[in-house]
Amino acid sequence: WCLQTNSESNSSFKSFHPKETATFIRLVKWAMRALDIYSLSSNSVGQKMVGNPTVRTEDEEKEVLENFSGVFTMLDHQTLHELFSTTVEYLVERIHQNPNLQIVSNSLMAYSNTSPIFGMVLLEYLLKHMSEMGGSVERSNLYLRLFKLVFGSVSMLPQKNEHMLKPHLHQIVNR
Repeated sequence: WCLQTNSESNSSFKSFHPKETATFIRLVKWAMRALDIYSLSSNSVGQKMVGNPTVRTEDEEKEVLENFSGVFTMLDHQTLHELFSTTVEYLVERIHQNPNLQIVSNSLMAYSNTSPIFGMVLLEYLLKHMSEMGGSVERSNLYLRLFKLVFGSVSMLPQKNEHMLKPHLHQIVNR
């Protein structure tokens, strides 16, 4: 992987070439599909899954989903924005098909480096699809959970996320 230091942001973050960014985009798309193997059971946390040759606990599965999200914490803001802008629709669709994958979006909103960028992209997506609210109950519930996630991130990381939400408040309130 060919890396350059990004002088505009923290020196620990690296800029990736377009080919490498495309690799991250493919990683998100294929991993979100592959992570269906970690469809958490509806049993209480820590119980063993039934009918699975490899016994895993929900805590282990949650940890894998959180660790996947952690892959993106060292990417620079430009790469993150391109990555999330390109994949947000797919991410939301995968979460719709497997609600347990929301752990990925929850984790992205919890990391200080990814939260403002993912939050902005997710909020823009939700605002574009706001007219679908009130339609399909499942889809509406998903959008409400994701809105709640975005709003909740402001209390978790106020200095990072307030500026992400402010420009959209008028549009949200007036809809």
